[in-house]
Amino acid sequence: MKQYLFLLKSLFFVSTVLLILAVFSFRPAPNLANCNSKQISAKIINVYAEGDDYLVFELQGIRGKFYIHKIENNSLSAVKAQDLLLDQEVTIVYPTYWTIYDPFSSTRPIFKMTYQHEIIYVET
Repeated sequence: MKQYLFLLKSLFFVSTVLLILAVFSFRPAPNLANCNSKQISAKIINVYAEGDDYLVFELQGIRGKFYIHKIENNSLSAVKAQDLLLDQEVTIVYPTYWTIYDPFSSTRPIFKMTYQHEIIYVET
């Protein structure tokens, strides 16, 4: 009887952990109006398009990558971003949140990007 009780407790524990992970994994990225966000200033060392939907930025001295989603809807294209922003200092506002898919926050969405006090991108 003790073996079955141990098995039942173990099964309950594992299913509870899996349920919690499932809940956190489907959590969407917050929007700018209702989340904690950070602002950083750094020099852009690399800009490239990832597929048709993403514009990815790598910053000097900052671990990870930052991205803008749906670049087709914005006036900022990959070529324009490379010409304008490569090797330039920009200010980026991004959300601080945790997700099971990226537990170390190595990829972050950009809410707002400014260059020389001019707004380049704002998430709508």
